[in-house]
Amino acid sequence: KKQGDKSAFEVTLDKELLSRCRRHALNPLLVPNPKFEENPGQAQVMNDILEAHSAGEKALLISGYQGVGKNRVVDYLLSLLNCEREYLQLHRDTTIQSLMSSPSVENGRIVHHDSPLVRAAKFGRVLVLDEADKAPLEVVALLKGLIEDGQLALPDGRTLCEGKGSDTETVQIHPDFRIWTLTNPARFPFHGNDLAREMSDIFSCHHVKVMDIESHRRILRSYGKNVSSDTIEKIIKVWDELRKAHEDGRILYPFSVRESVN
Repeated sequence: KKQGDKSAFEVTLDKELLSRCRRHALNPLLVPNPKFEENPGQAQVMNDILEAHSAGEKALLISGYQGVGKNRVVDYLLSLLNCEREYLQLHRDTTIQSLMSSPSVENGRIVHHDSPLVRAAKFGRVLVLDEADKAPLEVVALLKGLIEDGQLALPDGRTLCEGKGSDTETVQIHPDFRIWTLTNPARFPFHGNDLAREMSDIFSCHHVKVMDIESHRRILRSYGKNVSSDTIEKIIKVWDELRKAHEDGRILYPFSVRESVN
């Protein structure tokens, strides 16, 4: 069916699967509560993520251009699942040390606390790693080793480990611990690492596509309740032309739904 045909996009979330995977949050403040307008385009990728999560996949790689709604999709799904989330944004200056501990100044001295990664592993939370394509390769290798081997040596002498340890220095990785990694494509204008190529053997890979016309329309109406239908349709038409121009290589920057909302 054509892209503008609404009946082609009536996709909804699998309520039964959501119910089966729903958790009991010990700390409700860590459960995301995003503004989200349900739409068929993003429901499709959420169903794909949900199926992988329900099958026990420990690590997901969720890719897509910036502004297509990766963070909103993940946060909304976690809210429906009532999952506690730990969040960590990676960048080119991220180090292995910063990934494993969080320093703070208390009473005039530096104190090292557990990082979001360690807390998520200890308490069985979902760790959301944002902008992972920007992380140095040694950080990527550390994450890959943690997922493959089920253990990680911490700088304070402790060791994260699956299963019960034999001493007090071993921190057991909770069986509900999951890593959801968000990444941009490894091409202009992002210039990041190609994580899909490096880690597709251990990650369940999912792609958030550029939003279809009907889903785009629902998003714009939810944000622009006082905006005329003619204006919204004009924005949708312009953004569809921009999408085609990017796909054809006539423009280099992929204009996104985030920018159309702005």
